[in-house]
Amino acid sequence: MPKVHTVEEQERFIELRAKGKTLNEIGEELGISRQTLSKWCQEFECEIINGRALEIESLQSKYYVTHAQQIMEIGEQLLAVKEALKERDLAEDMSTKELVEYHLKLLNQLKTLERKPAIRIKVDSDEYLMKQVGEMYSTTSIDI
Repeated sequence: MPKVHTVEEQERFIELRAKGKTLNEIGEELGISRQTLSKWCQEFECEIINGRALEIESLQSKYYVTHAQQIMEIGEQLLAVKEALKERDLAEDMSTKELVEYHLKLLNQLKTLERKPAIRIKVDSDEYLMKQVGEMYSTTSIDI
């Protein structure tokens, strides 16, 4: 008879996996077979991904300048460069060329920091399809 695992074991698995532990490390710590852990990887994929995102966010706020702080700092530098450029004569001043290049570099840095938010959710595919089909038929009207 297969061993029944507790919710606490599953939650601990998700936590450890989100922190980057290998299945072997988790198996040794929890005393759970690799086969079960592999199954849980698929079953709890969304929870693990979301846990990793939270773990990364926590580490970044603790050790690094956050993404938002980086954008703010570069934005402030960009505004300062724009103000300085307004006071320059672009046709005569060689350092203006350097300032323009710096301005472009800052814009490029902001572009590399751009992210699209992503959230994953689990959806029962049968329920989702039935809902879509139902909406399709309920919104279709025929004029006779």
